[in-house]
Parts: sequence; structure tokens; C-alpha cells
Amino acid sequence: MGALRGAFPALVDADAFGSDDPRRWAEAKAAIAGVMSELAGKGAVDASDAALADAALREAVGLGALEALLSDADIQEIVVEGPRKVLVDRGQGLVPSEASFSSAAMLTVVARRLVARGPANPEGPVLTGVLPEGGQVTVVLPPVAPGGPVIEIRKGGGPSLDAFVARGVLGTAGASALRAGVEEGKTVAVVGPVDADVSGFLAALAAQVDPADRVVAVSRGASSPIDLPHVVHLAPGAGLSLGDVALQAARMRADHLLVDGAADGSTFDVLAALASHDGGGFLGANAASSQDPAASLVLLATLSGRGAETAAALAAQAVQIVVQLVKQEDGPKVRSIVEVTGAQGGQLLTSPLASE
Repeated sequence: MGALRGAFPALVDADAFGSDDPRRWAEAKAAIAGVMSELAGKGAVDASDAALADAALREAVGLGALEALLSDADIQEIVVEGPRKVLVDRGQGLVPSEASFSSAAMLTVVARRLVARGPANPEGPVLTGVLPEGGQVTVVLPPVAPGGPVIEIRKGGGPSLDAFVARGVLGTAGASALRAGVEEGKTVAVVGPVDADVSGFLAALAAQVDPADRVVAVSRGASSPIDLPHVVHLAPGAGLSLGDVALQAARMRADHLLVDGAADGSTFDVLAALASHDGGGFLGANAASSQDPAASLVLLATLSGRGAETAAALAAQAVQIVVQLVKQEDGPKVRSIVEVTGAQGGQLLTSPLASE
């Protein structure tokens, strides 16, 4: 594969994606055929090896091994940890696949092409973007990823509560309770570790609102796509934290405010934004699994330097329902759904809303 790539360096464009350009594909295919013929004469390859030629072609112009994985409807998530380690999740957790790339350098090229396909943050060692087919992608490059490029793809297509029920993440009683809460205009917080698909579950909840409603969504980098026609996406940057942007978003004209990625002291400002917003809201908070997810919200808010009593009082105003997601061996699972009834002595008071 390395020898083949060396034959067409002019066709390997790190920042462009040529799948819609038949000329580029034709040129690359012809170059590959010529080099394979030369290498076959030296006994290095089999000139009739169609699989090798196809793999080289897709690395030269397309997304390499990712193309087949992205087109597989059963795959929900793809994680690439270097050119020889590609993991996929079909709803039962990440497992190794047979996919691979010819080199770390080629994986970097493919990663940049992948991000360039849609709206993205294209600068720096951490790249994020939203794919045209609805998924989200995060790329971590050296030196942040010293072992080589790391790619995480969460395929989109509009996550739904029904899909989470079908996967066994959520029970039917819990789904009904959450639908009712969203319909009543309550603010729902989803709390769980990063690998428990908090963003996907949050997007599924947001998809329950009236399609005519306007949603302002604030998130770190790319979040799961929300299957609604009127969504405005904002992100922290230029010295503004997630909380800063959330406070500004609360002043915008919106029927619903969604904030995803609360994980530090800016959570206090995020809660303040949700508390000041007149209408339903959604909050995604990343915290380690605990017996009391409501306590995790308070703890994150106290990282701003405020006391627990102040943080709990604000959280009680901002959030009415808390969903706890945990990561198990067979994938994410909703552990509990509780309703916030008030605050006392630095703690949120809750009562079970649905058994899971």
C-alpha cells in the first residue's frame, strides 16, 4: 500500500474530499493500476488483487476503510485508535473490526478529509465536525495524541427515544414519563460519563418538542444532531466558556434551550441560563456514575467557587427532571429517572419519576 501511495502524491489532498469528482477517482484508479502492474512484474503484488486496488483507491481519494463502516446501518459508533486499531459499536459496545489504514500519515489525511466534509472546527490538534449524513466526528491529532491520530464518529440520523427503548437503554415507562415531561415544558438534565452517550440521549429528548418550535443548542464542539427544522447551534470559543455562551443563548428568541457538555465550574452559569429561560430546556452533564446523579449536578456547580447550598438552590430552579445514564458492558443504560422537588442544606430533593 505504501508503494502504491507513493505513485500518486498529487492526488492525495489532506483538506479536500473528492468523492463527488469522477475525474479524481478516474486519475487515481489509472495511477494505481499502472503501479500495480509495475510491482507485479517485480513479484511484489498480484496485479489482479482487486481488494488491494480498491483499498488504495479509497485512501487516495476517499475515506479509506471508514467508507464501508459509515455505510453500515448497524454501526452506531466508530473509534479509530491508530492505523491498525478500528473499533465499532453495533449497540453492544465497542468491538475490534478488520478495518485498517496503510499508515498513521494516511490516517491523518483521511481524518482531515472527514472533518472537511461538513461544518467543522478545522484548526488545532483537536478537530470537530458534523457529517453530511448526520453524524458527529472528533479527531485528535499529535502531539495531543502521541500514538497517532484518534477518530471518534457517532453516526447520526436523528436519535430517538424509540431507538433507545429498542436497544434496551430505556424502558417504556421511562420513555413515557420523559415524553410527558418534555410536553409539559420541564427542563430535563441527563447526567452520565462521556462514554454513556449523554449527547445522543439528549438529542433524542429534544426531538420530542413541537417541530415548529425554535431550539437554541449550545455544546462543546459537535453534538449529536437534533432532528428538528429550527435549531441554532452555538459553541464556546474566543475566550467564552460554555456557561458564557449559555447565558447569551438564554437571551435569544427560543422556545427551548439545550446545553450539552457541562463538566466544570461553568456548570453554575449553565444552570443560571436554564433557570432564567422561560420554557422547556435540556442539559447534558458529564460526571462519573454515582448513586445520586442530582448530587453530581450540585458538585459540578460548586466547582465555580459557590457554596453547595447556593448551587443546590439554583439547580432546583433550573432542572425539574434528572436522568442518570451509566455505561455497562453491553452499552449505556438508564439507571434512574427522578423529579426534583426542591433543595435543602446543599442537596437536591428528588422523588422517583419512573422505575428502570
